[in-house]
Amino acid sequence: VAVSNFTVPGVQALQEKALKDGCAGYESEQVYLRGYRLSPGIYLEKDGESVQLFALMTLCKGDLDDSVTWPFQHKVRFSIVHPKDGSKREYEAEPKPCMEYYQKPTQLRNTGVYFYHNSLSLSELLTSGYVQNDNLLAQFELLP
Repeated sequence: VAVSNFTVPGVQALQEKALKDGCAGYESEQVYLRGYRLSPGIYLEKDGESVQLFALMTLCKGDLDDSVTWPFQHKVRFSIVHPKDGSKREYEAEPKPCMEYYQKPTQLRNTGVYFYHNSLSLSELLTSGYVQNDNLLAQFELLP
């Protein structure tokens, strides 16, 4: 399995927290993708009066850790999926394998890391109808 789809609830509260505190995050349940146990999510960061949305990932200790390559080096394709027509706003990001976040976990989980080189505008996602019933549909894919 290389793809995880997850729902981000409470988008308005996350946006308000980011505008007030500078950032906010959401992690989904842990999944195995390409043998790595991880928790995908989103990270919101205040940018002036707006909020930018980034892909977030936390590597967790897993049953297959001895059979996957460390440090983690897979490119990530992160998408927000439109709830009505399935269209996507997406970007690809590369990890920085030298950083501690991508090393084999020695505790239950590493510190989460967000892919800061690319982002999506939360206000653009809101005005384009990507948020429905205060939820965002996200897709996190590990590329080969």
